Amino acid sequence: MNFIGILVDVGIIALFFLFARNNSKRTQITVVIETICNVLSAAIAVPLARLLASLSYESFFRNAIAERIKTVVADAATTTSSTGNIQRLLDSLPNMISYAAGSYQTITDESIKKIDSLLVGDVTGSAGKIVDILARPVVEGVFRATYFVVVFVGALYLLKSLGAFVENMMMNADRGSNNAALGAAMGCIKCAVFITIVIAAMRLCIPTIPEQWQFLSGENLTGSLFFRMFYDQNILMLFLGKGIYPVGL
Repeated sequence: MNFIGILVDVGIIALFFLFARNNSKRTQITVVIETICNVLSAAIAVPLARLLASLSYESFFRNAIAERIKTVVADAATTTSSTGNIQRLLDSLPNMISYAAGSYQTITDESIKKIDSLLVGDVTGSAGKIVDILARPVVEGVFRATYFVVVFVGALYLLKSLGAFVENMMMNADRGSNNAALGAAMGCIKCAVFITIVIAAMRLCIPTIPEQWQFLSGENLTGSLFFRMFYDQNILMLFLGKGIYPVGL
């Protein structure tokens, strides 16, 4: 375990302690409702983030990137070097997409065969299809992470407002009392949701950062026992990463 990993572990433990301590001082009904709101907000944010990310890619990026590689596609159609064609295509893409190609596994034997087939004969329309193979996973990944965080925060605010109304409706002497053990447990659940969201967003975005910032890579951060647990066993990635990122628990 490296020094950075130890610091990250200490930070995560401290965060769990902080959430548990703060929630142990609150009423039973408040911590239960807020925990439910956190989980529901995450569930609501996933499909919306995926939808908005897809729309953003289709509306703002697909055609622009396809236009950028049209010349390379036309030239590649006249050569026979598959490896050379792939490299030229990658070099013509925005840097964030080139950096992320490995992590998102957009360059595989299967994808190379698909690209090669698009560079034979009439290449009209091939640029857009190649962009879908090489760039779509990366662009959508970043937007899924961004939209998820934004939608989660908005949904949490709205649900907590509704939760306050429900809390007032259900409040009685027993539910309004303090239960330190229950509060601490709910605090730990809320902390786990928070860390899961942060690390899922990082997992989608880290591969796109420039090389000089690669010390923030998942490989370095997974020197932390707890970070690695949330990184490798991140249930949120099963939904946010589906179709664009190689994930599995």
